Amino acid sequence: MPDFKDIEGNEEDGHAASARQAFEKLIIEILRGLGQQNDDGYGTTIALIDLVKKLGEAHVPLGPLIGETIAELRDSAFVKSQSERETEMKSVLEAALKLTVEYLAEDGLAKGRQSKRDTALKQAIEEALLSSERRSRDAGWSYLQTLSDRVGKWPPGKK
Repeated sequence: MPDFKDIEGNEEDGHAASARQAFEKLIIEILRGLGQQNDDGYGTTIALIDLVKKLGEAHVPLGPLIGETIAELRDSAFVKSQSERETEMKSVLEAALKLTVEYLAEDGLAKGRQSKRDTALKQAIEEALLSSERRSRDAGWSYLQTLSDRVGKWPPGKK
C-alpha cells in the first residue's frame, strides 16, 4: 500500500490518498478481469468511475500519482517477500506478467520480446522447481521424485 506522501515527503491530504487508493483498485480490477474467463467488466467500470471522481477532488499531479502507485504495487507484488519460496513464486509471477503483456502488445517488436520473456518465464519456473527440490532434499525427500511419480511410467503403454 502506498505511503501517501508527496514528492517533498509531506503527508498528502485525504483526497490525494483516496485518489491513490482508487488508482490502485483500478489496476487490481483490470488484472482480475484479465485473469477471469467471464469477467463482465463491472468491477473495472466501478473502479474507473471512482478514480475519475477522486482525481477531480484531489487536484494532484497525475504523473507522480501513477508512477508512485505503480512502484508501490510492484514492490508489494514482486519484491517484498516473507520467505525464499515466496520470492521464487513472485519471480515466476513477474515473468508471467511480463510475457502476458507482450502477448497483448501489438507493436512490431512485441514478438521478439515475447521470445525473451518466454525464456525468462521458463527459467523462473525451473529455478522455483530446483529450489523446491533443494529444500525437499534438506528435509529428506525429493520434490521432483514426487512429481515424477504423479506422471506415471514413461513412455505410456510400456510395462
